[in-house]
Formats: sequence, structure tokens, C-alpha cells
Amino acid sequence: MADDNVVTSKSIDDAEVEEPKKAAAPAEAKSAPVKKAATNKEILIKMDGPRGYASGGHDFTLEHPFKALPEKEALLLIATGSFTRAKESEVKAFYKE
Repeated sequence: MADDNVVTSKSIDDAEVEEPKKAAAPAEAKSAPVKKAATNKEILIKMDGPRGYASGGHDFTLEHPFKALPEKEALLLIATGSFTRAKESEVKAFYKE
């Protein structure tokens, strides 16, 4: 009686060979998002706080605490208490323009 756990030359010859899998196609590189022109439906906001903040793809840092966002998003962030409406003059003063 043959043991099923023993490998013989016959079992090797009768074995099915798996074809190698093809390599996946390389993913396309993502490009930077295109900046759209500011509209009158955007609100300029400023991050108030000692740390950075990121939400919905919008990053606020100590070096860049200002951003013009669509009105709905801006109002939601202002409601958190960590953001306030900003004036263009504040931006110019901050960046010393």
C-alpha cells in the first residue's frame, strides 16, 4: 500500500504545473489637483490654534493658516470654533506682502 505523503518521481511527473501569474500593470501616477479660480461662493478662513489641521483634503498649518473654501465647508469649520473668517488684509500682513 502506497503512502500518500511520499513523493515519487511518478507523482512529480503527473503533477499539474501552475502557470506564473502576470504582473499587474503599473498604476498611473496621480497629478496634483488643478486649482480652480476663487468664486464668490468661497469664504476666506483662518485657522486659530496652536496646531495644524487637515479636513477633506484641506491642510492648515502654522506656516499657512489661511485658505479660501467653498461656503458650506468654511461654515462647518468656523462652527468648530477653531477657525474664523479672515480678511484679505490679514493674509497680506501675515505673508508680509
